[in-house]
Amino acid sequence: MQRMIQIAKRIVIFLGLLAVTVGFTVSIIFALLKYVDISSWLKSFDLSETELHTLFYNNSAVSFILAYVSGYKFVAKCDNKFKKFGICGILYIIFFLCLTVLILSII
Repeated sequence: MQRMIQIAKRIVIFLGLLAVTVGFTVSIIFALLKYVDISSWLKSFDLSETELHTLFYNNSAVSFILAYVSGYKFVAKCDNKFKKFGICGILYIIFFLCLTVLILSII
Protein backbone atom coordinates (compact mmCIF):
# COMPACT_ATOMS: atom_id res chain seq x y z
CA MET A 1 0.00 0.00 0.00
CA GLN A 2 2.84 2.37 0.87
CA ARG A 3 4.47 1.68 -2.51
CA MET A 4 1.25 2.54 -4.37
CA ILE A 5 0.95 5.85 -2.52
CA GLN A 6 4.54 6.69 -3.42
CA ILE A 7 3.91 5.86 -7.11
CA ALA A 8 0.72 7.94 -7.10
CA LYS A 9 2.63 10.91 -5.64
CA ARG A 10 5.29 10.62 -8.35
CA ILE A 11 2.66 10.52 -11.08
CA VAL A 12 0.89 13.58 -9.69
CA ILE A 13 4.19 15.47 -9.41
CA PHE A 14 5.16 14.47 -12.95
CA LEU A 15 1.82 15.58 -14.43
CA GLY A 16 1.91 18.85 -12.50
CA LEU A 17 5.44 19.62 -13.66
CA LEU A 18 4.47 18.68 -17.22
CA ALA A 19 1.48 21.04 -17.24
CA VAL A 20 3.35 23.95 -15.70
CA THR A 21 6.46 23.56 -17.85
CA VAL A 22 4.58 23.19 -21.12
CA GLY A 23 2.27 26.10 -20.33
CA PHE A 24 5.07 28.45 -19.33
CA THR A 25 7.26 27.52 -22.29
CA VAL A 26 4.57 28.11 -24.89
CA SER A 27 3.38 31.30 -23.18
CA ILE A 28 6.90 32.73 -23.10
CA ILE A 29 7.54 31.84 -26.74
CA PHE A 30 4.33 33.45 -27.95
CA ALA A 31 4.90 36.50 -25.77
CA LEU A 32 8.28 36.95 -27.45
CA LEU A 33 6.84 36.28 -30.90
CA LYS A 34 4.34 39.15 -30.50
CA TYR A 35 7.24 41.56 -30.94
CA VAL A 36 8.36 39.89 -34.18
CA ASP A 37 6.40 39.80 -37.42
CA ILE A 38 6.02 36.08 -38.10
CA SER A 39 3.39 36.23 -40.85
CA SER A 40 5.91 35.73 -43.67
CA TRP A 41 7.61 32.99 -41.68
CA LEU A 42 4.29 31.21 -41.18
CA LYS A 43 3.51 31.49 -44.89
CA SER A 44 6.85 29.98 -45.84
CA PHE A 45 6.10 26.92 -43.68
CA ASP A 46 2.43 26.95 -44.71
CA LEU A 47 1.28 27.08 -41.07
CA SER A 48 -1.43 28.99 -39.28
CA GLU A 49 -0.87 30.49 -35.87
CA THR A 50 -3.04 27.78 -34.30
CA GLU A 51 -0.96 25.05 -35.93
CA LEU A 52 2.22 26.71 -34.68
CA HIS A 53 0.74 26.88 -31.20
CA THR A 54 -0.10 23.17 -31.33
CA LEU A 55 3.36 22.37 -32.67
CA PHE A 56 5.01 24.18 -29.77
CA TYR A 57 2.73 22.48 -27.23
CA ASN A 58 3.47 19.02 -28.62
CA ASN A 59 7.22 19.67 -28.87
CA SER A 60 7.29 21.03 -25.35
CA ALA A 61 5.46 18.00 -23.92
CA VAL A 62 7.68 15.51 -25.76
CA SER A 63 10.81 17.45 -24.75
CA PHE A 64 9.76 17.43 -21.12
CA ILE A 65 9.19 13.68 -21.15
CA LEU A 66 12.54 13.06 -22.86
CA ALA A 67 14.36 15.36 -20.43
CA TYR A 68 12.66 13.75 -17.46
CA VAL A 69 13.52 10.23 -18.56
CA SER A 70 17.08 10.95 -19.72
CA GLY A 71 17.82 13.31 -16.86
CA TYR A 72 16.77 10.75 -14.27
CA LYS A 73 20.11 8.92 -14.57
CA PHE A 74 22.15 12.14 -14.35
CA VAL A 75 20.15 13.54 -11.45
CA ALA A 76 20.72 10.45 -9.34
CA LYS A 77 24.48 11.08 -9.48
CA CYS A 78 24.30 14.77 -8.42
CA ASP A 79 24.34 15.87 -4.80
CA ASN A 80 23.52 19.53 -5.35
CA LYS A 81 19.88 20.49 -5.97
CA PHE A 82 20.84 23.33 -8.29
CA LYS A 83 22.86 20.96 -10.45
CA LYS A 84 19.89 18.60 -10.66
CA PHE A 85 17.57 21.41 -11.73
CA GLY A 86 20.16 22.80 -14.13
CA ILE A 87 20.81 19.48 -15.85
CA CYS A 88 17.10 18.82 -16.39
CA GLY A 89 16.54 22.40 -17.57
CA ILE A 90 19.40 22.27 -20.05
CA LEU A 91 18.24 18.90 -21.37
CA TYR A 92 14.70 20.25 -21.75
CA ILE A 93 15.86 23.30 -23.72
CA ILE A 94 18.11 21.20 -25.96
CA PHE A 95 15.38 18.66 -26.70
CA PHE A 96 12.81 21.41 -27.34
CA LEU A 97 15.02 23.29 -29.77
CA CYS A 98 16.13 20.13 -31.58
CA LEU A 99 12.58 18.84 -31.97
CA THR A 100 11.30 22.19 -33.21
CA VAL A 101 14.06 22.52 -35.79
CA LEU A 102 13.63 18.91 -36.87
CA ILE A 103 9.89 19.18 -37.37
CA LEU A 104 10.09 22.54 -39.12
CA SER A 105 12.75 21.16 -41.45
CA ILE A 106 10.48 18.24 -42.31
CA ILE A 107 7.60 20.57 -43.07
